[in-house]
Amino acid sequence: MQQVPEQWLIKSSHVKLAKDKQKPIGTGNFADVYLGTLQRKRKNLIVAVKMSKATIRRSATHSVSTSTMTGDDQTRDEMSLNEMSNEAMIMSLMHHTHVIEFFGVSLEKAAMIIMEYCPGGSLEVHLQSFREGISNSERVMYLVEICSGMKYLESKKIVHRDLATRNVLISSAGQLKIADFGLSRSPNVDSGRVTSAQVPVRWMAPESLKKDGPFTSKSDVWAYGVTGFEIYNYGIKPWPEQAAKWIATKIRQNKMVKVPIRTPRPIREIIASCWKANPAERPNFVQLSGRLAYIQNIRFAPPPADKVTLNKPKLVTRIDAIEEECPESIFIELDYVTSKCIDKECDAKSRIMQRRVQQSQIEEKKAKELEVRSIRDFVPPPSLTVGNKVKKKGSVEDIHDKEEEIREEKEAAGGATKESVEEMEPTDH
Repeated sequence: MQQVPEQWLIKSSHVKLAKDKQKPIGTGNFADVYLGTLQRKRKNLIVAVKMSKATIRRSATHSVSTSTMTGDDQTRDEMSLNEMSNEAMIMSLMHHTHVIEFFGVSLEKAAMIIMEYCPGGSLEVHLQSFREGISNSERVMYLVEICSGMKYLESKKIVHRDLATRNVLISSAGQLKIADFGLSRSPNVDSGRVTSAQVPVRWMAPESLKKDGPFTSKSDVWAYGVTGFEIYNYGIKPWPEQAAKWIATKIRQNKMVKVPIRTPRPIREIIASCWKANPAERPNFVQLSGRLAYIQNIRFAPPPADKVTLNKPKLVTRIDAIEEECPESIFIELDYVTSKCIDKECDAKSRIMQRRVQQSQIEEKKAKELEVRSIRDFVPPPSLTVGNKVKKKGSVEDIHDKEEEIREEKEAAGGATKESVEEMEPTDH
């Protein structure tokens, strides 16, 4: 293992494993985790003890000569010890409410990492057990606590590389803790080369799927989006029945799995932002923290400590942690709120403009109808039109004309004069 600072070295006599060593409380690619106790400040503290599978195998066979080991066995053992060494060095750099606490390493008899014991188990199992019994407010709380831990890693320039609900544990205080740093990377730790084949493909960003592809904080953001999917999918991983090659193709094509419809729209938007194909377009964890704080404050307030399902597992009692947000996170939150307000203001202005256009169209239509009515009022019916002259109905001139017509009819009935007869008879001239 790499040289661990002396302050983190623990005597093997201070560490005792549980009697039933055959049943690990957790397992990984290269190591298993067992329950144990650590003598610390005259007290026995219940801890989790991580041992490499190589160490366990050797102790089970009562010492195996390196000459009898195959090349594959030696390679596997080297990778196992390298992972544990890397994990111990990186964990020694961290101390945060939502990151598993590191107590030290023991190297005397066997390589062991001693860390905080989380009796609540993994978040993955918890989600699968309680399913719809977990409220939206509590699920948002999960996202907030995981983001808080990842924001701390980001500030330390540590890339986790294996973020998933299976690697988020529930502490005795009912708080979520990010764990399993075997694949993590830090510029302050010489970790050697670890291939992407060791990282589960379902949580990998498209750029990391390339040969020698990079792993950065932005690829952790992608994995955080997948973790959010798990939280709202009852702890079920995406594409559970599909092969890794098929999944890798989908991720490269940016055809991600659909987020469950039960997921609130603001959370769906956050997950979608984490799955941007271009890493530069993804938010960082400081920005995500601000957005989640905004969502939590306006809609999904954290439930009381005694009302959450994190209280259900044995030996777990929820205690709300006091979060110390950095000023930058607050500014990001305010920026996010401002952008949301601007969007709402633009939407409101757009609606006002639409209403004005509609009102203008209605008024224009009414004006045209009034214009048609006015024309009808001024144009008389055909019966009142004589030649090219238009007479107004009921006028004095109209009455005189009527009287003259009646008089002429009477004269015609009384007999025509000679002159009039002559005038009426046709002539030969």
